[in-house]
Amino acid sequence: RLQVADGGEGLRELPAVGGVERGGRRQHVDVRIDPGHRDGHPVGGEQAFRTVGPQGLAAVGQRAAFHFVGQHLGVADLVQALLAFLAFSLCASSVYIINDLVDLPADRLHRSKKNRPFAAGTLPLRSGAIAAPLLILASIGLALAVSPLFLGVLTVYFALTTAYSFSLKRKMIIDVVVLAMLYTIRVVGGAAAVSVMPSEWLLAFSMFMFTSLALIKRYIELAALLDDARPDPRNRNYKVTDLPVVAALASAAGFNAVTVFALYITSPKVQTLYKHPTLLWVICPILMYWIARTLMMAHRRMLDDDPIVFALKDKTSRITALTIGAILVIAVFV
Repeated sequence: RLQVADGGEGLRELPAVGGVERGGRRQHVDVRIDPGHRDGHPVGGEQAFRTVGPQGLAAVGQRAAFHFVGQHLGVADLVQALLAFLAFSLCASSVYIINDLVDLPADRLHRSKKNRPFAAGTLPLRSGAIAAPLLILASIGLALAVSPLFLGVLTVYFALTTAYSFSLKRKMIIDVVVLAMLYTIRVVGGAAAVSVMPSEWLLAFSMFMFTSLALIKRYIELAALLDDARPDPRNRNYKVTDLPVVAALASAAGFNAVTVFALYITSPKVQTLYKHPTLLWVICPILMYWIARTLMMAHRRMLDDDPIVFALKDKTSRITALTIGAILVIAVFV
């Protein structure tokens, strides 16, 4: 059973996630992946999109493009990759909903998380309790259509992200390492979907880069507490005085990712994957610029709670991603 606060009505007890509120009526739940227009109703496309998490929908595609640009895939492989993308998106969305339900009291006290659909009351809690199991069941169905191996990877992802939601996110440093692992598992899942071995270079790059982004996220949260003169967070094992250490760790992890990429360029495998491997060196300063700029934006309090969400909205970040993508395509095909 799960106890959550419900829109000014005090604490209400919900059945285990997947059931309906005891004594309530079963309702159709409209959960759309694409954002829609706000229509004044409790359940709308915009609220649902914010609940499932845009980073859950975008992250797999970003990593898949980076991973497979050096591979020669057929149409069937691309279909498998698309199914894997949808399966991970649905699975991640399910856990985001569970996480929002569990963190509801803390989110309502947070200066920006209080605007999340459940915390703000724009989505009824029973919608989350019904939508979460439906999303995970749909995710499992798609995973079965891909391959048993991919289903195994998805199962590990779901188990680890559930453990994160209920326990690991309260462990100092362990939380950011687990977040990085979760994003890296998506890379492994993409490789499993098309039956290729994931590059150890890509896995190492992913771990460092996503550790950096997770630390930036913690930096933003602690900076908000410092600016508002609020006490240390109750649901995270960090202190406001940790702010400079978190910033240093974030920059170190990010630039280590660039180092891994530079070492990858010098590896023999690159000569066979790319027609013009020398062009890849141009990506290094671009990555250095983006990581440093993201940290500076966080320091200036110009980032949202999640740097990935910020990157999706930020014009400079989108141009950076498109530039890197263009360089990769030219290096492979031109």
